[in-house]
Amino acid sequence: MNIINDNLVFHDLFINSRLMKFLKPTLFHHIFNKDNHLFIAGGTLTSVFSGSRVNDIDVFSSSKEYIDKFKDWIIEKFTPPDFEEKPNKLILSQLTTNNAYSFTLLDDKQKIKIQLIRKVHDIPSELIKKFDFTISMAAITSSFEIITDNRFLIDLAAKNLVYNPNADYPIASLYRLQKFIKRGYTIKAASLVMLALKANSIPITSNRQLKEQLEGIDTMIFGDFLTQLNDTEPFDFKAFIPSMFSQLEEHLNNIIGEDDGSDISDFSSEI
Repeated sequence: MNIINDNLVFHDLFINSRLMKFLKPTLFHHIFNKDNHLFIAGGTLTSVFSGSRVNDIDVFSSSKEYIDKFKDWIIEKFTPPDFEEKPNKLILSQLTTNNAYSFTLLDDKQKIKIQLIRKVHDIPSELIKKFDFTISMAAITSSFEIITDNRFLIDLAAKNLVYNPNADYPIASLYRLQKFIKRGYTIKAASLVMLALKANSIPITSNRQLKEQLEGIDTMIFGDFLTQLNDTEPFDFKAFIPSMFSQLEEHLNNIIGEDDGSDISDFSSEI
């Protein structure tokens, strides 16, 4: 496990400016207030370190209490008073699942997608061990300590996807695999086979189990689709294919089309 915490210039130029630009000051200062016990992990750091556009933020805590408090704080801060005709802070959409509180916010004309992960609570160094690819195994704490897997920077620089067999959501990882390949990443046969075997080992006999797997860490991706599944019904693969497959594929293709990868010119201008 690597810990990067001493290079202040690196922090200011490479991390803070990009996160501040995406989150805007209100959210940024709340997340990086040590008293709130929050941290950012996963794909956000992948985007920051690779020079890609930050599309959304996953916020974690070692305690469910602090995630719930953050959710309440967002609702309070981004719900304008009735008399305000043109508010500069709004909640555009909100979704709650077993996995996360997901918000699309408007802050000074900028849309911000943020997930407050409520299913997993751990310290950063332990949490990232559960992420699916080594290029996502990174976190930044409220004190700006950056914690990564030993392979994080190496595989990110090489655009090499290495699957982590300790990850919990292999079906969601198959979607993420397509997204990364579109961005120019490659995956070797060993990792591909490992991912397939892990997916095959997951028993899915009910819609509840299917929803848990599809939620994974990407609640925003599958949120609309998952609301159509009845938790109490058994999973029927033959019925699932004709009724939902084309809808799901169209939904995923639209999202992948919106998420078109890196924005190096934007990154370069910040440093």
